[in-house]
Amino acid sequence: METTTSEVQIIEVKDRELSGPGAMRLLQEWDSLLRLAPRLTIVDLSRVRFIDSLAVSCLLRLARQATGRSRLVLVGLSRYARTVAEVTHLDEIVEIAEDVAAAKALAAAA
Repeated sequence: METTTSEVQIIEVKDRELSGPGAMRLLQEWDSLLRLAPRLTIVDLSRVRFIDSLAVSCLLRLARQATGRSRLVLVGLSRYARTVAEVTHLDEIVEIAEDVAAAKALAAAA
Protein backbone atom coordinates (compact mmCIF):
# COMPACT_ATOMS: atom_id res chain seq x y z
CA MET A 1 0.00 0.00 0.00
CA GLU A 2 1.19 3.47 -0.79
CA THR A 3 0.21 6.86 0.53
CA THR A 4 0.94 10.45 -0.41
CA THR A 5 1.27 13.05 2.29
CA SER A 6 -0.73 16.30 2.04
CA GLU A 7 -4.30 17.42 2.59
CA VAL A 8 -5.23 14.69 0.15
CA GLN A 9 -4.11 11.21 1.15
CA ILE A 10 -4.08 8.34 -1.32
CA ILE A 11 -3.91 4.75 -0.19
CA GLU A 12 -3.05 2.57 -3.15
CA VAL A 13 -3.92 -1.07 -2.52
CA LYS A 14 -1.39 -3.04 -4.53
CA ASP A 15 -2.79 -6.51 -3.88
CA ARG A 16 -5.05 -8.18 -6.45
CA GLU A 17 -7.20 -9.50 -3.61
CA LEU A 18 -8.43 -7.40 -0.73
CA SER A 19 -8.99 -9.99 1.95
CA GLY A 20 -7.56 -11.07 5.32
CA PRO A 21 -4.00 -9.71 5.57
CA GLY A 22 -4.55 -7.03 2.91
CA ALA A 23 -7.63 -5.73 4.71
CA MET A 24 -5.69 -5.59 7.96
CA ARG A 25 -2.86 -3.64 6.25
CA LEU A 26 -5.49 -1.22 4.93
CA LEU A 27 -6.79 -0.65 8.47
CA GLN A 28 -3.27 -0.05 9.78
CA GLU A 29 -2.56 2.43 6.99
CA TRP A 30 -5.87 4.17 7.71
CA ASP A 31 -5.11 4.46 11.42
CA SER A 32 -1.79 6.14 10.58
CA LEU A 33 -3.48 8.57 8.20
CA LEU A 34 -6.11 9.66 10.70
CA ARG A 35 -3.37 11.23 12.81
CA LEU A 36 -2.53 13.51 9.86
CA ALA A 37 -6.17 14.68 9.65
CA PRO A 38 -6.42 14.77 5.85
CA ARG A 39 -9.31 16.62 4.27
CA LEU A 40 -9.73 13.86 1.68
CA THR A 41 -8.65 10.22 1.75
CA ILE A 42 -8.77 8.25 -1.48
CA VAL A 43 -8.50 4.48 -1.45
CA ASP A 44 -7.34 3.34 -4.89
CA LEU A 45 -8.62 -0.17 -5.58
CA SER A 46 -7.74 -0.23 -9.29
CA ARG A 47 -5.50 -3.30 -8.91
CA VAL A 48 -7.99 -5.20 -6.76
CA ARG A 49 -9.98 -7.90 -8.53
CA PHE A 50 -11.47 -9.67 -5.51
CA ILE A 51 -12.96 -8.30 -2.29
CA ASP A 52 -14.15 -10.56 0.53
CA SER A 53 -16.50 -9.88 3.43
CA LEU A 54 -13.64 -8.92 5.77
CA ALA A 55 -12.56 -6.26 3.29
CA VAL A 56 -16.12 -4.92 3.06
CA SER A 57 -16.22 -4.74 6.87
CA CYS A 58 -12.92 -2.87 6.88
CA LEU A 59 -14.18 -0.38 4.28
CA LEU A 60 -17.31 0.16 6.35
CA ARG A 61 -15.14 0.80 9.40
CA LEU A 62 -13.13 3.35 7.44
CA ALA A 63 -16.35 5.07 6.39
CA ARG A 64 -17.60 5.26 9.99
CA GLN A 65 -14.28 6.64 11.22
CA ALA A 66 -14.07 9.15 8.39
CA THR A 67 -17.35 10.80 9.32
CA GLY A 68 -16.54 14.29 10.53
CA ARG A 69 -12.79 13.80 10.10
CA SER A 70 -11.93 13.12 6.50
CA ARG A 71 -13.90 12.58 3.33
CA LEU A 72 -13.43 9.00 2.09
CA VAL A 73 -13.67 8.10 -1.60
CA LEU A 74 -13.02 4.70 -3.18
CA VAL A 75 -11.68 4.76 -6.74
CA GLY A 76 -10.84 2.31 -9.50
CA LEU A 77 -13.32 -0.41 -8.59
CA SER A 78 -13.38 -3.38 -10.94
CA ARG A 79 -16.73 -4.63 -12.21
CA TYR A 80 -16.67 -7.32 -9.50
CA ALA A 81 -15.75 -4.87 -6.73
CA ARG A 82 -18.48 -2.48 -7.86
CA THR A 83 -21.01 -5.33 -7.78
CA VAL A 84 -19.90 -6.24 -4.24
CA ALA A 85 -20.28 -2.57 -3.25
CA GLU A 86 -23.80 -2.49 -4.67
CA VAL A 87 -24.94 -5.82 -3.19
CA THR A 88 -23.61 -4.93 0.27
CA HIS A 89 -24.88 -1.33 -0.02
CA LEU A 90 -21.35 -0.08 0.56
CA ASP A 91 -21.94 2.32 -2.34
CA GLU A 92 -24.65 4.02 -0.25
CA ILE A 93 -22.22 4.66 2.61
CA VAL A 94 -18.93 5.39 0.85
CA GLU A 95 -18.43 7.68 -2.12
CA ILE A 96 -17.15 5.95 -5.24
CA ALA A 97 -15.41 7.64 -8.16
CA GLU A 98 -13.90 6.31 -11.37
CA ASP A 99 -10.36 7.54 -10.63
CA VAL A 100 -8.26 9.82 -8.43
CA ALA A 101 -8.95 12.89 -10.57
CA ALA A 102 -12.71 12.33 -10.31
CA ALA A 103 -12.43 11.88 -6.53
CA LYS A 104 -10.54 15.16 -6.21
CA ALA A 105 -13.16 16.87 -8.36
CA LEU A 106 -15.93 15.53 -6.09
CA ALA A 107 -14.17 16.93 -3.06
CA ALA A 108 -13.56 20.29 -4.73
CA ALA A 109 -17.23 20.58 -5.69
CA ALA A 110 -18.39 20.13 -2.09
